[in-house]
This record gives sequence, structure tokens and C-alpha cells, in this order.
Amino acid sequence: MRHLMARVVGPNGRVGHEVPVTAKVKTKAPRYTAKGQWFDGVWFGSQAELRRFKDLKLMQDGGAISGLGIHPRYDLYACGVKLGYVELDFEYLDHATGKMIYEDVKDPKKNSSTRTAIFKWKRRHLRAEHGIEITEVSA
Repeated sequence: MRHLMARVVGPNGRVGHEVPVTAKVKTKAPRYTAKGQWFDGVWFGSQAELRRFKDLKLMQDGGAISGLGIHPRYDLYACGVKLGYVELDFEYLDHATGKMIYEDVKDPKKNSSTRTAIFKWKRRHLRAEHGIEITEVSA
């Protein structure tokens, strides 16, 4: 039976049939303190984002907004080369103003850890390339 077992290379380079005992692997803590959740088949990265979605869903059902988009993604280009993308939380048409609104849910603290330098750069790039202004919402 031992000849049917897979061979294992241990940490010292020895080949054997015994599984070597290794140190426990530490898992990294989440980058931000937000706890994500699935709702209606969509992954929301934070409870605040989920609350905002529920509010927007009620507004859409009431007729105040339409065309609710969840996690719209926009490609970012420079000189014809794709640099990356920015993924927002929501977009919708506001019937009161007649304008498209693009939202990103952020922590209400001014210097929140989610307002990274790369987010700020993507926000400026999106405005310059597509003319889209991101509205930061704290739900």
C-alpha cells in the first residue's frame, strides 16, 4: 500500500511518503476593516455599500431614479494604451436633475484608508478622460 502513496518533498529536500510538519501559515488581515456580504447575487464590499444599494433600490422602485447600475467599470487609457480601470459602486439617472450620478461609498472620515493615492488618481483620470465626476457617499 505504501507504494501507492504520493511522494512528498520535505523542507530539507528529502523525499518521503510522510507529510512534513510545517509551521502554521498566518493569514493576512483584511486590508480594510469592511466586511463584505452577498445580497441578491451581488457581492458588496462593505455593509455601508449594501445599505446604500438598498436605499437606491427603494428610490428606483419609487420612481425617483432609474437605470441603477451596480459596479460599473470604466477603462482608463493614455496615448491609446490601456492603463487599467476604475470600478465604481453605483451609477443611476436622477430624475430630479436629469443627470447621471456616479457614486462610490467611502468612510465618512476625511482621511479614510480607502481614499488611497491610486483612488484619487483614478478619480482625476476618469474626470479628464470620460467627463465623469464621482460622488463620494457615506452611507
